[in-house]
Amino acid sequence: MIKHIFWLATLSLVIQFAAWPLRVEAKTVDGVEAGLIPDTGRDCTAAFQKVIEELTRLHGSTLRLAPGTYHFHEGKARLRIDYQSNTTVVSPRRYAILIENADGLTIDGQGATLVMHGEMSAIGVDGSDRITLKNLNVDWDRLLTSQATVVEQGLDWQMIEIDPERFPYSVDDGKLQMLVEGRKSRVWSTMEYDPVTRRNLDGDGGGITRAEVIAPGKLKIWGGRRVEKTGNILALRHHLRSHAGMFIHDSSRVRIENTEVWGTCGLGLLYQQSRDLTLDHVYVRPRPDSGLVVGPKDDGFHFSGCSGAILIDHCVVECTPDDPINIHGTCLPVDAQTSGDTLRAHFGHEQSIGQRCWARPGDEISVIDRQTLLSVGRNVIKSFRLVDPKHVELVFEKPFARPVTAGQALENLTDTPSAVIRNCWFGNNRARGILCSTPRKVVIENNTFVIQGAAILIPGDANGWYESGAVSDVLIRHNTFDNCLIAPTQFSDGVIAIEPEIARDVPGGYFHRHIRIEENTFKIFDRPILYAHNVDGLDFTRNTIIRTDFRKPWHHLRDAMLIEHCRAVSVQKNHVTGSLLSAEIAHPDTPVSEIALDSASPFRLKPAVAK
Repeated sequence: MIKHIFWLATLSLVIQFAAWPLRVEAKTVDGVEAGLIPDTGRDCTAAFQKVIEELTRLHGSTLRLAPGTYHFHEGKARLRIDYQSNTTVVSPRRYAILIENADGLTIDGQGATLVMHGEMSAIGVDGSDRITLKNLNVDWDRLLTSQATVVEQGLDWQMIEIDPERFPYSVDDGKLQMLVEGRKSRVWSTMEYDPVTRRNLDGDGGGITRAEVIAPGKLKIWGGRRVEKTGNILALRHHLRSHAGMFIHDSSRVRIENTEVWGTCGLGLLYQQSRDLTLDHVYVRPRPDSGLVVGPKDDGFHFSGCSGAILIDHCVVECTPDDPINIHGTCLPVDAQTSGDTLRAHFGHEQSIGQRCWARPGDEISVIDRQTLLSVGRNVIKSFRLVDPKHVELVFEKPFARPVTAGQALENLTDTPSAVIRNCWFGNNRARGILCSTPRKVVIENNTFVIQGAAILIPGDANGWYESGAVSDVLIRHNTFDNCLIAPTQFSDGVIAIEPEIARDVPGGYFHRHIRIEENTFKIFDRPILYAHNVDGLDFTRNTIIRTDFRKPWHHLRDAMLIEHCRAVSVQKNHVTGSLLSAEIAHPDTPVSEIALDSASPFRLKPAVAK
């Protein structure tokens, strides 16, 4: 017995000493001591890469930077073949800082500013767990949306002033080209902003067809939008969305806090097939005190095929040319069923291809009808592989009970997150506010929306962007909607728009379920408050609606609410201040018996129109 214990003890010591060279204690690294010196003006890309690679081998370590400015140039960026969702395909991608296969790594900027020069993602995180990024500012030396002020205008022309140092340009043969790192970039759209309120006043306008140099920094242009008044700002859109500001892929427990993003080459923060994500006091906006209404060039926070829990708390997304938040999956149109348990499919949109982690063994997949968006079957993944960046092959654990056809699409039900979005401010953005497409619990509370289009869009799509996800538990409460819906914008038929793209409603079949809109404040100058299509279980309860004269009414819908093909609808205990332009609820294909309306309601059901 004693001999047996002796040999066990000896074996244990041998194992410990054998593992000893691989076991390195976590540590905190001072950036200056590691050679990361701020405010030198020099390119520090290679130096950062070296430190990050060393820390990746030390589980649970921290890099603490000295405050100041650090510069990164695209020429020394890390290169990878990556496909970033909802982003123009660029190969290879560039990363100023790339974190791969790390565990427990923290970067504490202590207020440091990372300035990018050229086209790249500032930070990439792949295959990592327990990553924290905090106290950082991310900026671009040359923003990829430019800005000009309209000082005079005629019927078909405008005189603009533009800072040639901030926004270099050239005019050759009457064509205005913005210059990015010496490369020419054509203006393909313009947006208008009020310089005082910073509100986006309209959607995309046309590009600039002709330009003439009047003096340095002063141009006469033709083809741009006519502004409401001189002195307003034109944001010039002239670049593809080539790289997300930060790209988090196939990673878990990633936390970003006390961080500002002042510029990007595309989406702000893109999370793809990642899990358990926290954003705390993250601001995606033009650099404060810069006098700019442009900065990050597309969405603020974008989540594609993520899972676990998403928490967005005390964040700001301001003056972005696209939606502040988008949470969705990706539908794959079916090409063919090659055997009982095997399907061929493809990524439907050119900006969604190449998602190598779209599914994993054990994931539950729903087969949906692309016209009705309703599920017609489910199965579990056995294997998933990319045939090429566009096409995939999926093998399932068992044969399908019914044939799967090219008129259908596949949706991953496992890679769907819950989300809490609270205490945030979303303002002066083009397009919409929050887009939400996930079947798990979503809470949107204590936020303020100052949005050009719909403040909240609950969509559904298997034919355009292929952004999947019927909702089944959404609570929208204690939010303020401040004069949203000020200009024509796609999918914006109400301040809150539940607007799936469904070609054919099915009697007794409903796409979205259980949406509660409670105790919110709506400041409105126009008619549409709520648009709801294809919902089973919809409550609009104890909300306050305040009529304003912020702008002239313009919307094509003439009712306060439009509730189409819904059931189990409750509109109760709401309060109105002022005189609404319409108090009627239109309800096509929704029987009166399915709408509960209290006797003292400020709203009334619109008489049904005979077919």
